Order: sequence, then C-alpha cells, then structure tokens
Amino acid sequence: MSHVAQVIAPTLLRLNLRDVATMTDTPEDDVPGTPPAKLARNTMPAIQAAIKPCRPVPEPLRLDYGRCFFQVQVHRQAFLQSSFCASPTRFKTYQSLFRDALLKSSSIEILKLNLTRFDVCENVCNIVAAAAHCVKELELHSDGLGTAGVVSALSTVLKTTNTLVILKIPDVIMTRMDADDFFRSLAENKTLRELSVNESAFTEASVASRTLFANLLEREDTLRALAISKGSEVWYRYSFMPTALPTRWILQSLLANRTVTSLNLAYVVIDGESARLLSALFKESKVLRKFCFASSTTDLRVQPRLTYDCWIETLAENDSLQELTLPFGIWEVGSWKRFFDNMSMKRNLTSVNISVDMLDYPCLPEICECVRVSGIYDRVSVSTYYSSESFDLLESKVFSNISFVSFGDFTSVVRLLRQMPLYPHITSVRLDIWTGDITLSLVFADYMKSSSTLKNLRLWLGSDGSLEDANGWRTAILASLFHCKSIREPDVTSMRLEQQDVYLLADLVTLSRSIETAHFGIFTLAESGALVRRLSLCIDMNYTLRRVSLESPVDREAVKHFFIVWDVARRNSDLLALAAQFVTGTRRER
Repeated sequence: MSHVAQVIAPTLLRLNLRDVATMTDTPEDDVPGTPPAKLARNTMPAIQAAIKPCRPVPEPLRLDYGRCFFQVQVHRQAFLQSSFCASPTRFKTYQSLFRDALLKSSSIEILKLNLTRFDVCENVCNIVAAAAHCVKELELHSDGLGTAGVVSALSTVLKTTNTLVILKIPDVIMTRMDADDFFRSLAENKTLRELSVNESAFTEASVASRTLFANLLEREDTLRALAISKGSEVWYRYSFMPTALPTRWILQSLLANRTVTSLNLAYVVIDGESARLLSALFKESKVLRKFCFASSTTDLRVQPRLTYDCWIETLAENDSLQELTLPFGIWEVGSWKRFFDNMSMKRNLTSVNISVDMLDYPCLPEICECVRVSGIYDRVSVSTYYSSESFDLLESKVFSNISFVSFGDFTSVVRLLRQMPLYPHITSVRLDIWTGDITLSLVFADYMKSSSTLKNLRLWLGSDGSLEDANGWRTAILASLFHCKSIREPDVTSMRLEQQDVYLLADLVTLSRSIETAHFGIFTLAESGALVRRLSLCIDMNYTLRRVSLESPVDREAVKHFFIVWDVARRNSDLLALAAQFVTGTRRER
C-alpha cells in the first residue's frame, strides 16, 4: 500500500466494487463550492509543501478483496473521509464492516451506492438512519426491480436525520403505500434541499399525499432542486409506449413556490395544460435558474406540435433562467429561429442544450445556420453528433462532442481525422474502429500533435478478426496519445493488447500533466493486472490524476497495486479541494 498518510485532509474517496474481483467507476461530481481545477493549480505547489506526515495506515491483512477494502476504511482513523461510493454485489457479506466504518466516522458526508439489488439498499438505509448525524448526501441506484422495504428505510432516514440535504433515488419504484409513507416523512423533514425521485412516487400517491407535497412546495421551504424521472433514460428515450405522469398539480404548486431554483422533468408527459402552466412559471418565476426537459419522440408526437410554442414568448420575458435543456422535437425549425432571435437579446440565458436523435438530423443544417445568424453559438450546444459520410456540419460551433463508428472500411475515419484540426471547437471525440493500418495510425498521430483543445477522448479498438497485429496500428495509435497535451479524460478499450500496449497506457497516465480521470476497458486478467502493476510504479509522482477505473476483472494480487493508484488519486483530489479553499478564501492558514 502507498503511504496515504501524506494526505492532510482527505475529502474525496470514490471506489466502486461491482464484484469481489471486478471494478468500475461512476462519474464523480464536483465538490460543492469548488471552482474549476485550473483556478486551483497555481496554489498546488504551496499546498504540497505544507503537507505534514500523519500516522500511517495499517497494512490490510491478506483477505479477499471486499473484506480488505472495508477493513481499510474502518482503520483509517487518522483521516477525514467525506465521500464514500461503492457498488459491491456481495454487500451483505461485509455489512457489519460497512456499519462500523460509517458509524465510527464523523465526516463521511456523501454516500453514493450503485447496487445490484434493492434489498441491499434497504440494509444501507437502515445503517444510514443509525448514522444520521453525518450523512448530507444520499444517492441510491440499482438495476433490480424489487424495492420492498427500501422506502420504509428511506422514510426513517428522512424522519431521523438533521443533516441530509440531498436525496437522489430515481430508480426506487413506489407503490401506493410506499408513496404515501414517503411523502408523510418528507413533510416532517426540515433539511432537504435537493430531491430526485422516480415518477411512480407521484403517479401512485393518494390525493392526500399529493396535497401534502403540494403544500410543501407552496409554503416557504428549504427545497431548492426537484427532479422527476422515469429512471432508465435509455429505455424510455426509445420506448414506443408513452409515459403517464400528469404534472399539472406539481406545476400549479410550483407557481406559488419561491425557493426551487432547478426543475428537471425527464420522460414525463407535458400535455397542453401542463405546457401552459410551465409557460406561466417561466413568466412569473423570479427564482428559477435551471430547467431541463427530456422527452422521447413518442411522447412528443402524442401532443399537437404547437403545444410548446407558448414557451417562446414567456422564455423571452423571463429574467432569472440561466440554463435550459430541451428536446429538439418540441418545436419546428421556424419556432426555433424565433427562440434564437429572442435569445440573442437576452444575457441571463447563458446555456441552452438541445438534445437530438437521428430523426432530427435532416433539420440540423437549418438550425446551425439560425444559431450562426443569431450570433449565439457560444451559448447553444447540441448533444453528441454521430458523424456519417458527411462532415460539413462539424463546422458549426454548436457541436463540441462527436462520435464516429467504423466496423469495416476505415477510409472515412482517415478523412475525418484529417479534417479535425479545422474544428478546434470540438473538445470531445469518440472513435470506434474495428480495423486499421499504419496510414490510419499516422493520420491519428498528426491529429494528436496538432490538437490543443481536445479534452475527452474515447477510443474503442477492434481485434481485426485475427490474433496477430502485423502492422502494429493499435500500438502506433496508443503511442501517439503522448503527443496530445490537452487530454484530460481518456477512455480506451481495446479487444487486443500486447505487453507494450499495456505499458504505453500506464505510462500515458503516470507521465501526463493534464489527465485528471482515466478509464480502461481491458479484457483479460493478465492485461488488467499488468496495467495496474505498471501504474503503481511511478504514480506517486503524479499530482493531476483524480480517478482511475477499469471495466475488467482484477486478480487479488493486482488489487494491492490498485490500492496504491487509488490512494494517489484520492490524495490529488484532496489537494485540489484544499487548494480551492485557499483560492476562494474559505480556508486561511497562518
């Protein structure tokens, strides 16, 4: 294990344990109040110089991976852990250790768990209720369908805690009894500021419970953010079945609300009356800062196309809204043009994100031209663009994220890469390449050398259908990643890796001064083990990396090396958070 006692005040620990021998990672949220990393980098040397050694952590015993992990958490008494994120499928085996770790810590404030079964979530909630003195943020996700007992445990948390400010349970599907119990407990809670809940809580709730929640919204309350969703975004985005949540009573209550600044409605029905209520909310609200609306094509087509046109004028009158996310399908091209013209005269609306799918692509040239003419391309963005044979639209600055898939002929990939230096506004690229040759590798290397704006790169490299990589095109592509000094988030998956490829990936991370998070998809124990061991050799000298994750199995011997990598990433996150405190003036040291 690394000497984690170098850390003076750990604030972030994000580990995901999908299995006893399998690891993945979940997206890391920014620490509340922390400015962008670039604001803190100038203070990093001073912070590093101020580090004082603390008592070292005991070396874990040679136990299986899950027990080893939890025991490390229990025995780290010299540190202040404020965030814990885990997803062990065998949680019950280590439940007592988890309870001890949580109850003995007075500083774990953020608890995020992604569990395979909701019966595990029930156990977690019961433990959190017993440790209600410290947890400020609780987020539960699961692919399992059974939620019996979970809501009861959550209700206990809401009643007993005096610290919980954020609750995110978008996957918890509620029955009538569950919903009524949940809303009664919610009405008793006086601390919650952000709530993300599954739409079943509202569709199943009784009239009395709806009235209770409506009164909660209408009175001066602590709630600042409300998100209502269907849970599984991918399924409902392409579902042929319309959703069924009526939102009218919720929106009527929000009209009288003076505290909710963020409203997120994902895959819920906005019918004509609900659209008019939202229009009134846009017109009257003085506090709403962020509004997100996601909808499937099926749901949008259920409503008349003019249903949402009333929003255009009221959005033009709104002076509080700063961020807006809408599906492209709510308006015709002419209506979007009116919206963009209005937006060009409004400075408060700083960010508009438009989600599109393949059915919307024929209209994109007109939309891009409308944005260009209105002069608001720096405030409008379109979701990931999936390029095909034509790359003309990439000239538009509304696109910053593109994806290209090639399963056979890779000449289009070569043509795209040769044009990429012309599009410095594109900061995120995903390339899925099944086969290649040295020409492709050279063109990719030229792009890496020329790019100074690429931040996120996701590579999927195929196997060529053979065991031999005769021309070394994969190795050449991986080696060329060293030339790009702007990449912050590489995500690399390869169906085949030679030993030199593994070493290239590890050295890319350890030697980089720009990479902050890295994800690798490796397919064999030997490959993942070699990568982890190579990473652990020189990672201690890296002060920019904040997270590393593998979507592959890791053997027990390699786990010990991965702890070294985790500790360094955690150390760097803590240094960044501490540096941010100096930058903002929230912490002053004499």
